[in-house]
Amino acid sequence: MFRYFINLLLDVRAYIFFSIILLATLNNFDATVDIAAKAGVDQLSRQSITRRLNSAGLRSRIAAVKDVLTEEHRAGRLRFARRYVNMPIGFWRLVIFTDEKSWSSSAHGQIRVRRRNNQRYSRENILHVKISGRSTVSVWGGMWLGGVTPLRRVVGNLTAVQYINILEGTLIPYLTDYFPPGEAVTFVQDK
Repeated sequence: MFRYFINLLLDVRAYIFFSIILLATLNNFDATVDIAAKAGVDQLSRQSITRRLNSAGLRSRIAAVKDVLTEEHRAGRLRFARRYVNMPIGFWRLVIFTDEKSWSSSAHGQIRVRRRNNQRYSRENILHVKISGRSTVSVWGGMWLGGVTPLRRVVGNLTAVQYINILEGTLIPYLTDYFPPGEAVTFVQDK
């Protein structure tokens, strides 16, 4: 009879930890206390739950944060990659990539995710964000095989007028300084 109760207790304990691991896998952005509450085991210490999740390979790590990409964006990037994958290095010496980037403050601080090793950029482990339009600092810049362009501050949203001013005042002088005269430079903007 004693052995029966010991086995029952071990079965219940295994079920609890299985539930915790399952919940952490399904809700990988949940904090340890939230996982415990969902499993109905608030009485377990945070350290016990964390130890069990760590032993299952589900460590708490800072989440990768990326902009939301639509399927259209993904398809366009794949088309670009397939089109240019076999181009020689000489071609890439005359390609300049430019884009603008905005940084804004966030009220939520660092977001953590429970994930296994080497899965940082798996879709289920990425915190997808949408650009809210409330940027604190926005800049425009470019890069190529030989270096980077100067950064230009963008005030507010990047308008056509600002964009033309950046191209005429920053990019074209840069190109004339760093690229051979008469060479056809491939200009790649954003998407």
